[in-house]
Amino acid sequence: DDEVTRVSVHLEVVCTPTNFLNIYQTTGDASPGMKLTIIRKQGHTNEYFLSQPLAAPARKLAASELWLRFAGSDFCAADLGLEFLHWPEQRVVRNLMRKSVYCHVLESTNPVPSPGGYSKVLSWIGANRPGEMILVHAEAYDSTGRLLKLFDPTKLEKIEGVHQLEEME
Repeated sequence: DDEVTRVSVHLEVVCTPTNFLNIYQTTGDASPGMKLTIIRKQGHTNEYFLSQPLAAPARKLAASELWLRFAGSDFCAADLGLEFLHWPEQRVVRNLMRKSVYCHVLESTNPVPSPGGYSKVLSWIGANRPGEMILVHAEAYDSTGRLLKLFDPTKLEKIEGVHQLEEME
């Protein structure tokens, strides 16, 4: 599928003493508008809440809903929540350069993939400087080993000395 769908989304990160939230909200002409809130708490699984339309009360997403597309994009809630980093098996399989960045290639394996979900994700994690790690590229595979998705940050912006994602394909 070569058709490109652009979805403008505002991301807000809110830190509290006990957790942090990633709030993704469609902007512009995205009708009727959506807001996805991901609550991250150390030692716990992510919790996902969706408001659609924007004015509607947020409802908690069931595990089976994490693979539905967000706002018509190719990204699902599980992608935005980086669920693959919570899978029990994580290992660095090699180190190499990608896009002029030294990367650790992390293989995340899902022992029980959901229908429509991923069984394995390979992530190129850039580690050029201590304390600064960025996702340079990722590949998601189904249970038969077929490539389902590629993720490529296309625009990073340096804010207060730290690279932050500005745009992703």
